Amino acid sequence: MLGGSAAALYGYYLASPINLLLVFFQKEQVLVFFDLAVLLKLALAAFTCAYYLRVRFGNGTADGRQNLLMVLLSVCYALSQYAISQSSNIMWLDGLFMLPLMMLGVYRVLNGEPLWKLSLPVALVILFNWYVAGICCLFSVVWFFAEFLLCGICPANGFSETMLRLFSALVRYGFGMLLGVLCSAILFFPVVAAMSSTAKGELDPWMMLVLSFRASLRSVMETSIYGGLCTEKTLSLYCGALPLAGTLRIFTEKQRKKEKIILSSGCCFFC
Repeated sequence: MLGGSAAALYGYYLASPINLLLVFFQKEQVLVFFDLAVLLKLALAAFTCAYYLRVRFGNGTADGRQNLLMVLLSVCYALSQYAISQSSNIMWLDGLFMLPLMMLGVYRVLNGEPLWKLSLPVALVILFNWYVAGICCLFSVVWFFAEFLLCGICPANGFSETMLRLFSALVRYGFGMLLGVLCSAILFFPVVAAMSSTAKGELDPWMMLVLSFRASLRSVMETSIYGGLCTEKTLSLYCGALPLAGTLRIFTEKQRKKEKIILSSGCCFFC
């Protein structure tokens, strides 16, 4: 039935390669397989995050302390609020373990490495689950500009040279992303065609201009205890406490002014 409307169901629910492990389980063991699939995807998320941190920040000279921090941060990523809350929707967890590889691909393309290092993870995440892949691709755009600001601007470069580097990097990034989308077209295009006839949800664009907090900032500290729950009225730091502490650590340093400005701008943008 993959030639018909079932292509959309396959692309949304079943395309993850981890689903192939289901052939080793009996029908009455489906729930066991479900737990195993969640475990494998969270473990892959921790692994790819650790790999990203090692390549992006380790520079091949990481000591034992740095390796420990990389492991802890990777576990924080894999056990983040999104990962735990979406464990009931395991098809959305594929984007979780592919996103660090996409971020690494953006970094490599910006540093002149081959385009396939970005195109390959883009193609794979679309093939695994096109829906969450769209979110990952949108995030990669933001990450591209963040990486360029961190690595592409040198005080010795003039404005014209900086703009030239930005244009060149944008072209390489755009071609890398486009190549990844085209490589996934064998599944992505039939899925889009099958879903194009369905009704779409509505979005009020004015709601995007409403800026407000969902809970008080004081509730963040009050619920950051063992067994604390995150609700609509109370927030909990959960595994984000360690990354947040590291982010605040940067702002206590006297140097790294450029990183402080970029990180502050990024925080304001996402808020």
